[in-house]
Amino acid sequence: MLTEANKLATIISICNHAIENSPFYRQTLRKGPRTWEDFYALPLLTGQQIRQHVDPHRNFDLLTGSPKGAVLVSTSASTGPRKLIYREYREQARISKRLAMALRLAGITAEDTVANMFIPGNLAGAWMGMHEAIQHLGASVLPIGNAINTEEQSELIHWLKPTALVGFPSTLIRLVQQGLPSVQKILCGGEGLSWKVRNDLETSLGLKIPLVYANIESGIIGLQCQNIWGSNQYHIIDGDLFVEIIDSETGYPSKEGEIVVTHLHRRLQPVIRYRIGDLGKWVNKPCSCGLSSPRIELKGRVTDKNTRINGIIVEYSEIESALSDLSGYQGRFQIRVNKAKGKDTAIIYIEGETMSKDDVYAAMNTRVPKVSTLIQENQLEAVIVQQGKLPTLPTQGGKVLRIVDER
Repeated sequence: MLTEANKLATIISICNHAIENSPFYRQTLRKGPRTWEDFYALPLLTGQQIRQHVDPHRNFDLLTGSPKGAVLVSTSASTGPRKLIYREYREQARISKRLAMALRLAGITAEDTVANMFIPGNLAGAWMGMHEAIQHLGASVLPIGNAINTEEQSELIHWLKPTALVGFPSTLIRLVQQGLPSVQKILCGGEGLSWKVRNDLETSLGLKIPLVYANIESGIIGLQCQNIWGSNQYHIIDGDLFVEIIDSETGYPSKEGEIVVTHLHRRLQPVIRYRIGDLGKWVNKPCSCGLSSPRIELKGRVTDKNTRINGIIVEYSEIESALSDLSGYQGRFQIRVNKAKGKDTAIIYIEGETMSKDDVYAAMNTRVPKVSTLIQENQLEAVIVQQGKLPTLPTQGGKVLRIVDER
Protein backbone atom coordinates (compact mmCIF):
# COMPACT_ATOMS: atom_id res chain seq x y z
CA MET A 1 0.00 0.00 0.00
CA LEU A 2 1.42 3.36 -1.05
CA THR A 3 1.65 6.20 1.45
CA GLU A 4 0.04 9.55 0.59
CA ALA A 5 3.47 10.99 -0.16
CA ASN A 6 4.35 8.08 -2.44
CA LYS A 7 1.02 8.35 -4.24
CA LEU A 8 1.55 12.05 -4.87
CA ALA A 9 5.09 11.41 -6.11
CA THR A 10 3.83 8.70 -8.47
CA ILE A 11 1.04 10.95 -9.77
CA ILE A 12 3.50 13.80 -10.34
CA SER A 13 5.74 11.42 -12.28
CA ILE A 14 2.86 10.14 -14.44
CA CYS A 15 1.65 13.68 -15.16
CA ASN A 16 5.11 14.92 -16.09
CA HIS A 17 5.66 11.89 -18.34
CA ALA A 18 2.32 12.57 -20.05
CA ILE A 19 3.05 16.28 -20.57
CA GLU A 20 6.51 15.58 -21.97
CA ASN A 21 5.43 12.85 -24.41
CA SER A 22 1.72 13.24 -25.25
CA PRO A 23 0.57 16.18 -27.41
CA PHE A 24 -2.91 15.92 -25.89
CA TYR A 25 -1.75 16.10 -22.27
CA ARG A 26 0.81 18.78 -23.12
CA GLN A 27 -2.05 20.99 -24.25
CA THR A 28 -4.62 20.09 -21.58
CA LEU A 29 -2.47 19.75 -18.45
CA ARG A 30 0.25 22.23 -19.52
CA LYS A 31 1.98 22.16 -16.16
CA GLY A 32 2.51 19.17 -13.92
CA PRO A 33 1.18 19.23 -10.33
CA ARG A 34 3.47 19.68 -7.35
CA THR A 35 0.86 19.43 -4.56
CA TRP A 36 -2.51 17.76 -4.02
CA GLU A 37 -4.11 21.16 -4.53
CA ASP A 38 -2.44 21.39 -7.95
CA PHE A 39 -3.64 17.90 -8.82
CA TYR A 40 -7.27 18.58 -7.88
CA ALA A 41 -7.18 21.65 -10.11
CA LEU A 42 -6.26 19.58 -13.19
CA PRO A 43 -8.97 19.18 -15.85
CA LEU A 44 -10.98 15.95 -16.01
CA LEU A 45 -10.50 13.46 -18.85
CA THR A 46 -13.68 12.42 -20.70
CA GLY A 47 -14.59 9.46 -22.85
CA GLN A 48 -15.20 11.76 -25.79
CA GLN A 49 -11.62 13.03 -25.56
CA ILE A 50 -10.33 9.45 -25.68
CA ARG A 51 -12.43 8.83 -28.80
CA GLN A 52 -11.10 11.96 -30.49
CA HIS A 53 -7.42 11.60 -29.61
CA VAL A 54 -6.83 7.85 -29.94
CA ASP A 55 -7.75 7.05 -33.52
CA PRO A 56 -5.37 4.94 -35.66
CA HIS A 57 -6.59 6.63 -38.85
CA ARG A 58 -6.07 10.21 -37.66
CA ASN A 59 -3.91 10.64 -34.62
CA PHE A 60 -2.44 9.16 -31.46
CA ASP A 61 -2.31 12.48 -29.63
CA LEU A 62 -3.18 10.99 -26.25
CA LEU A 63 -0.45 8.34 -26.45
CA THR A 64 3.09 8.99 -25.21
CA GLY A 65 4.78 6.82 -27.83
CA SER A 66 4.30 4.29 -30.60
CA PRO A 67 1.56 1.70 -30.01
CA LYS A 68 3.72 -0.95 -31.67
CA GLY A 69 3.84 -4.07 -29.52
CA ALA A 70 0.79 -3.11 -27.44
CA VAL A 71 -2.53 -4.88 -26.90
CA LEU A 72 -5.47 -2.99 -28.42
CA VAL A 73 -8.85 -3.30 -26.71
CA SER A 74 -11.94 -1.14 -26.92
CA THR A 75 -15.32 -0.37 -25.49
CA SER A 76 -18.42 -1.44 -27.41
CA ALA A 77 -19.96 0.81 -30.05
CA SER A 78 -23.40 0.75 -28.41
CA THR A 79 -23.51 4.35 -27.18
CA GLY A 80 -21.16 6.01 -29.66
CA PRO A 81 -17.87 5.35 -31.44
CA ARG A 82 -15.51 2.93 -29.71
CA LYS A 83 -12.95 4.17 -27.21
CA LEU A 84 -9.63 2.58 -28.18
CA ILE A 85 -7.24 1.62 -25.38
CA TYR A 86 -3.63 0.57 -25.97
CA ARG A 87 -2.19 -1.51 -23.14
CA GLU A 88 1.46 -2.37 -22.80
CA TYR A 89 2.05 -6.08 -22.21
CA ARG A 90 3.13 -5.39 -18.65
CA GLU A 91 -0.15 -3.58 -18.03
CA GLN A 92 -2.12 -6.50 -19.48
CA ALA A 93 -0.17 -8.81 -17.17
CA ARG A 94 -0.99 -6.57 -14.20
CA ILE A 95 -4.72 -6.78 -15.03
CA SER A 96 -4.53 -10.57 -15.25
CA LYS A 97 -2.83 -10.79 -11.86
CA ARG A 98 -5.54 -8.61 -10.30
CA LEU A 99 -8.19 -10.87 -11.82
CA ALA A 100 -6.37 -13.86 -10.35
CA MET A 101 -6.69 -12.12 -6.97
CA ALA A 102 -10.43 -11.71 -7.62
CA LEU A 103 -10.69 -15.44 -8.38
CA ARG A 104 -8.98 -16.30 -5.10
CA LEU A 105 -11.28 -13.97 -3.17
CA ALA A 106 -14.19 -15.80 -4.83
CA GLY A 107 -12.86 -19.05 -3.41
CA ILE A 108 -11.62 -20.40 -6.74
CA THR A 109 -8.39 -22.43 -6.48
CA ALA A 110 -6.02 -24.50 -8.58
CA GLU A 111 -8.26 -27.49 -7.90
CA ASP A 112 -11.17 -25.98 -9.84
CA THR A 113 -12.24 -26.31 -13.45
CA VAL A 114 -13.34 -22.84 -14.55
CA ALA A 115 -15.73 -22.08 -17.42
CA ASN A 116 -14.72 -18.73 -18.94
CA MET A 117 -18.01 -17.38 -20.33
CA PHE A 118 -16.82 -13.89 -21.34
CA ILE A 119 -16.90 -12.96 -25.01
CA PRO A 120 -13.73 -13.60 -27.03
CA GLY A 121 -12.64 -11.26 -29.80
CA ASN A 122 -14.29 -7.99 -30.93
CA LEU A 123 -11.47 -6.06 -29.17
CA ALA A 124 -13.01 -7.03 -25.82
CA GLY A 125 -10.56 -7.41 -22.95
CA ALA A 126 -12.46 -9.43 -20.34
CA TRP A 127 -12.13 -12.89 -21.90
CA MET A 128 -8.40 -12.50 -22.54
CA GLY A 129 -7.68 -11.14 -19.06
CA MET A 130 -9.72 -13.82 -17.33
CA HIS A 131 -8.14 -16.60 -19.38
CA GLU A 132 -4.69 -15.40 -18.28
CA ALA A 133 -5.90 -15.03 -14.69
CA ILE A 134 -7.08 -18.64 -14.56
CA GLN A 135 -3.66 -19.66 -15.85
CA HIS A 136 -2.00 -17.61 -13.07
CA LEU A 137 -4.16 -19.48 -10.59
CA GLY A 138 -3.14 -22.85 -12.01
CA ALA A 139 -6.75 -23.99 -12.44
CA SER A 140 -8.13 -25.87 -15.43
CA VAL A 141 -9.89 -23.61 -17.92
CA LEU A 142 -12.83 -24.28 -20.23
CA PRO A 143 -12.77 -21.46 -22.84
CA ILE A 144 -16.46 -21.71 -23.69
CA GLY A 145 -16.91 -18.00 -24.28
CA ASN A 146 -20.03 -16.16 -25.38
CA ALA A 147 -19.85 -16.46 -29.15
CA ILE A 148 -22.31 -19.38 -29.21
CA ASN A 149 -25.96 -19.33 -28.19
CA THR A 150 -27.19 -20.03 -24.68
CA GLU A 151 -28.42 -23.53 -25.55
CA GLU A 152 -24.96 -24.56 -26.81
CA GLN A 153 -23.30 -23.00 -23.77
CA SER A 154 -25.65 -24.91 -21.49
CA GLU A 155 -24.99 -28.19 -23.30
CA LEU A 156 -21.22 -27.77 -22.86
CA ILE A 157 -21.59 -26.91 -19.17
CA HIS A 158 -23.81 -29.94 -18.57
CA TRP A 159 -21.33 -32.15 -20.39
CA LEU A 160 -18.04 -30.82 -18.98
CA LYS A 161 -19.32 -30.04 -15.46
CA PRO A 162 -17.07 -27.11 -14.41
CA THR A 163 -16.84 -26.40 -10.70
CA ALA A 164 -16.62 -22.62 -11.25
CA LEU A 165 -17.96 -20.13 -13.76
CA VAL A 166 -16.92 -16.57 -14.68
CA GLY A 167 -18.83 -14.18 -16.96
CA PHE A 168 -21.34 -11.34 -17.30
CA PRO A 169 -24.34 -11.39 -14.94
CA SER A 170 -26.61 -11.36 -18.02
CA THR A 171 -24.97 -14.56 -19.24
CA LEU A 172 -25.53 -16.15 -15.84
CA ILE A 173 -29.21 -15.18 -15.89
CA ARG A 174 -29.74 -16.80 -19.30
CA LEU A 175 -27.89 -19.95 -18.22
CA VAL A 176 -30.04 -20.23 -15.09
CA GLN A 177 -33.10 -19.99 -17.35
CA GLN A 178 -31.70 -22.96 -19.30
CA GLY A 179 -31.25 -24.96 -16.12
CA LEU A 180 -27.66 -24.30 -15.06
CA PRO A 181 -26.20 -27.42 -13.42
CA SER A 182 -24.68 -27.14 -9.99
CA VAL A 183 -21.52 -25.04 -9.89
CA GLN A 184 -19.75 -24.41 -6.63
CA LYS A 185 -18.27 -20.97 -7.31
CA ILE A 186 -19.11 -17.98 -9.50
CA LEU A 187 -17.42 -14.66 -10.27
CA CYS A 188 -19.15 -11.99 -12.38
CA GLY A 189 -18.12 -8.64 -13.80
CA GLY A 190 -18.87 -6.12 -16.52
CA GLU A 191 -22.37 -5.25 -15.28
CA GLY A 192 -24.12 -4.32 -12.09
CA LEU A 193 -26.78 -6.43 -10.39
CA SER A 194 -29.93 -5.11 -8.77
CA TRP A 195 -30.72 -6.37 -5.28
CA LYS A 196 -33.72 -8.37 -6.44
CA VAL A 197 -31.96 -10.05 -9.39
CA ARG A 198 -28.94 -10.86 -7.21
CA ASN A 199 -31.13 -12.35 -4.48
CA ASP A 200 -33.14 -14.40 -6.98
CA LEU A 201 -29.97 -15.74 -8.63
CA GLU A 202 -28.27 -16.53 -5.34
CA THR A 203 -31.37 -18.29 -4.06
CA SER A 204 -31.66 -20.29 -7.27
CA LEU A 205 -27.98 -21.26 -7.26
CA GLY A 206 -27.59 -21.66 -3.50
CA LEU A 207 -24.44 -19.55 -3.38
CA LYS A 208 -23.18 -15.96 -3.21
CA ILE A 209 -22.08 -14.11 -6.34
CA PRO A 210 -18.97 -11.93 -5.89
CA LEU A 211 -18.36 -9.19 -8.46
CA VAL A 212 -15.35 -7.46 -10.04
CA TYR A 213 -15.46 -3.69 -10.63
CA ALA A 214 -13.57 -2.86 -13.82
CA ASN A 215 -13.72 -1.11 -17.16
CA ILE A 216 -11.73 -1.16 -20.38
CA GLU A 217 -10.23 2.30 -19.87
CA SER A 218 -8.98 1.88 -16.29
CA GLY A 219 -8.55 -1.88 -15.85
CA ILE A 220 -9.44 -3.52 -12.52
CA ILE A 221 -10.75 -0.91 -10.08
CA GLY A 222 -12.17 -2.91 -7.18
CA LEU A 223 -12.66 -6.43 -5.79
CA GLN A 224 -15.06 -7.98 -3.31
CA CYS A 225 -13.89 -9.95 -0.30
CA GLN A 226 -16.27 -12.47 1.28
CA ASN A 227 -17.42 -9.88 3.84
CA ILE A 228 -18.97 -7.68 1.15
CA TRP A 229 -20.38 -10.30 -1.21
CA GLY A 230 -23.96 -9.41 -1.98
CA SER A 231 -23.32 -5.65 -1.72
CA ASN A 232 -22.28 -2.85 -4.08
CA GLN A 233 -19.09 -2.27 -2.10
CA TYR A 234 -15.56 -2.86 -3.42
CA HIS A 235 -12.03 -2.77 -2.09
CA ILE A 236 -10.11 -0.35 -4.32
CA ILE A 237 -6.91 -1.62 -5.96
CA ASP A 238 -5.09 1.38 -4.55
CA GLY A 239 -1.66 0.09 -5.55
CA ASP A 240 -2.72 0.49 -9.19
CA LEU A 241 -5.14 3.39 -9.10
CA PHE A 242 -5.80 6.65 -7.34
CA VAL A 243 -9.58 6.88 -7.02
CA GLU A 244 -11.38 10.15 -6.26
CA ILE A 245 -15.01 10.77 -5.46
CA ILE A 246 -15.71 14.35 -6.46
CA ASP A 247 -18.39 16.97 -6.54
CA SER A 248 -19.13 17.16 -10.28
CA GLU A 249 -19.62 20.91 -10.10
CA THR A 250 -16.30 21.79 -8.44
CA GLY A 251 -14.08 18.83 -9.34
CA TYR A 252 -12.92 18.63 -5.73
CA PRO A 253 -13.15 15.68 -3.28
CA SER A 254 -16.51 14.79 -1.77
CA LYS A 255 -17.85 11.99 0.44
CA GLU A 256 -20.34 11.05 -2.28
CA GLY A 257 -20.42 11.93 -5.95
CA GLU A 258 -18.78 11.11 -9.27
CA ILE A 259 -15.93 8.58 -9.41
CA VAL A 260 -12.72 9.73 -11.11
CA VAL A 261 -9.69 7.50 -11.68
CA THR A 262 -5.97 8.09 -12.23
CA HIS A 263 -3.87 5.07 -13.15
CA LEU A 264 -0.54 4.95 -11.32
CA HIS A 265 1.31 2.72 -13.82
CA ARG A 266 -0.16 3.21 -17.28
CA ARG A 267 2.43 5.11 -19.27
CA LEU A 268 1.69 4.47 -22.97
CA GLN A 269 -1.88 5.73 -22.71
CA PRO A 270 -2.02 7.59 -19.39
CA VAL A 271 -5.34 7.78 -17.55
CA ILE A 272 -5.34 11.01 -15.53
CA ARG A 273 -8.48 12.13 -13.68
CA TYR A 274 -10.77 10.10 -15.93
CA ARG A 275 -14.53 10.37 -15.49
CA ILE A 276 -15.56 6.71 -15.64
CA GLY A 277 -19.26 7.52 -15.52
CA ASP A 278 -20.08 5.98 -12.12
CA LEU A 279 -21.43 7.47 -8.92
CA GLY A 280 -20.23 6.31 -5.50
CA LYS A 281 -19.48 7.10 -1.90
CA TRP A 282 -16.69 6.24 0.51
CA VAL A 283 -17.24 3.52 3.12
CA ASN A 284 -15.35 4.70 6.20
CA LYS A 285 -15.36 1.44 8.16
CA PRO A 286 -12.48 -1.04 8.47
CA CYS A 287 -13.03 -4.49 6.97
CA SER A 288 -12.22 -7.59 9.00
CA CYS A 289 -11.02 -9.46 5.89
CA GLY A 290 -7.52 -8.05 6.39
CA LEU A 291 -7.37 -5.93 3.22
CA SER A 292 -6.26 -2.43 4.13
CA SER A 293 -7.37 -0.80 0.87
CA PRO A 294 -10.21 1.75 1.03
CA ARG A 295 -13.75 0.78 0.10
CA ILE A 296 -16.33 2.48 -2.06
CA GLU A 297 -20.01 1.78 -2.60
CA LEU A 298 -21.36 2.22 -6.11
CA LYS A 299 -24.51 4.34 -6.40
CA GLY A 300 -25.31 3.95 -10.10
CA ARG A 301 -24.25 5.36 -13.45
CA VAL A 302 -24.10 9.05 -14.27
CA THR A 303 -25.63 8.39 -17.71
CA ASP A 304 -28.20 5.92 -16.35
CA LYS A 305 -29.89 8.53 -14.20
CA ASN A 306 -32.39 9.93 -16.69
CA THR A 307 -33.46 10.45 -20.28
CA ARG A 308 -35.52 13.18 -21.95
CA ILE A 309 -38.62 12.08 -23.86
CA ASN A 310 -40.43 14.88 -25.73
CA GLY A 311 -39.23 17.41 -23.20
CA ILE A 312 -40.10 15.31 -20.14
CA ILE A 313 -37.15 14.15 -18.03
CA VAL A 314 -37.76 10.53 -17.02
CA GLU A 315 -35.63 9.37 -14.08
CA TYR A 316 -34.57 5.71 -14.12
CA SER A 317 -34.90 5.58 -10.33
CA GLU A 318 -38.50 6.88 -10.52
CA ILE A 319 -39.54 4.07 -12.86
CA GLU A 320 -37.67 1.57 -10.69
CA SER A 321 -39.55 2.77 -7.61
CA ALA A 322 -42.89 2.51 -9.43
CA LEU A 323 -42.21 -1.08 -10.51
CA SER A 324 -40.64 -2.33 -7.29
CA ASP A 325 -43.84 -3.35 -5.50
CA LEU A 326 -45.64 -4.92 -8.46
CA SER A 327 -46.38 -8.62 -8.28
CA GLY A 328 -44.26 -10.62 -10.73
CA TYR A 329 -41.57 -7.94 -11.23
CA GLN A 330 -38.20 -9.69 -11.45
CA GLY A 331 -35.91 -6.76 -10.79
CA ARG A 332 -34.64 -5.59 -14.17
CA PHE A 333 -35.91 -3.27 -16.87
CA GLN A 334 -34.51 -1.25 -19.74
CA ILE A 335 -35.63 2.06 -21.27
CA ARG A 336 -35.02 2.33 -25.02
CA VAL A 337 -35.69 5.70 -26.65
CA ASN A 338 -36.10 6.25 -30.39
CA LYS A 339 -37.69 8.79 -32.74
CA ALA A 340 -40.56 8.36 -35.20
CA LYS A 341 -42.29 11.05 -37.29
CA GLY A 342 -40.51 13.79 -35.41
CA LYS A 343 -41.56 12.54 -31.96
CA ASP A 344 -39.59 10.68 -29.31
CA THR A 345 -40.88 7.21 -28.51
CA ALA A 346 -39.85 5.00 -25.62
CA ILE A 347 -40.28 1.34 -24.79
CA ILE A 348 -39.73 0.06 -21.27
CA TYR A 349 -38.82 -3.62 -21.40
CA ILE A 350 -39.59 -5.22 -18.03
CA GLU A 351 -38.61 -8.69 -16.81
CA GLY A 352 -41.72 -10.14 -15.21
CA GLU A 353 -43.70 -12.54 -17.37
CA THR A 354 -46.66 -12.75 -14.94
CA MET A 355 -47.08 -8.97 -14.76
CA SER A 356 -49.96 -7.01 -16.24
CA LYS A 357 -49.36 -4.02 -18.54
CA ASP A 358 -52.36 -2.30 -17.00
CA ASP A 359 -50.77 -2.63 -13.55
CA VAL A 360 -47.51 -1.19 -14.90
CA TYR A 361 -49.27 1.83 -16.43
CA ALA A 362 -51.33 2.37 -13.27
CA ALA A 363 -48.20 2.26 -11.10
CA MET A 364 -46.38 4.74 -13.33
CA ASN A 365 -49.38 7.08 -13.52
CA THR A 366 -49.56 7.06 -9.72
CA ARG A 367 -45.86 7.14 -8.80
CA VAL A 368 -44.52 9.09 -11.83
CA PRO A 369 -47.46 11.27 -12.94
CA LYS A 370 -45.38 13.30 -15.38
CA VAL A 371 -45.25 10.28 -17.74
CA SER A 372 -49.06 10.01 -17.92
CA THR A 373 -49.19 12.17 -21.05
CA LEU A 374 -46.54 10.02 -22.72
CA ILE A 375 -48.57 6.89 -21.96
CA GLN A 376 -51.86 8.42 -23.15
CA GLU A 377 -50.32 9.59 -26.43
CA ASN A 378 -48.64 6.21 -27.08
CA GLN A 379 -45.19 7.73 -26.75
CA LEU A 380 -44.23 5.37 -23.92
CA GLU A 381 -45.01 1.66 -24.06
CA ALA A 382 -44.40 -1.14 -21.56
CA VAL A 383 -43.33 -4.55 -22.89
CA ILE A 384 -43.22 -7.51 -20.50
CA VAL A 385 -40.51 -10.10 -21.22
CA GLN A 386 -39.28 -13.28 -19.58
CA GLN A 387 -36.27 -13.15 -17.28
CA GLY A 388 -33.07 -13.10 -19.32
CA LYS A 389 -34.85 -11.73 -22.41
CA LEU A 390 -34.10 -8.02 -22.12
CA PRO A 391 -32.62 -6.49 -25.31
CA THR A 392 -28.86 -6.95 -25.09
CA LEU A 393 -25.60 -5.99 -26.77
CA PRO A 394 -24.61 -9.14 -28.68
CA THR A 395 -21.22 -7.69 -29.57
CA GLN A 396 -20.43 -7.39 -25.86
CA GLY A 397 -21.52 -10.83 -24.72
CA GLY A 398 -25.13 -9.94 -24.07
CA LYS A 399 -24.64 -7.01 -21.71
CA VAL A 400 -27.80 -5.12 -20.72
CA LEU A 401 -27.80 -1.31 -20.56
CA ARG A 402 -30.31 0.50 -18.35
CA ILE A 403 -31.01 3.31 -20.83
CA VAL A 404 -30.43 3.00 -24.58
CA ASP A 405 -30.85 6.14 -26.65
CA GLU A 406 -31.22 5.27 -30.37
CA ARG A 407 -32.31 8.69 -31.60
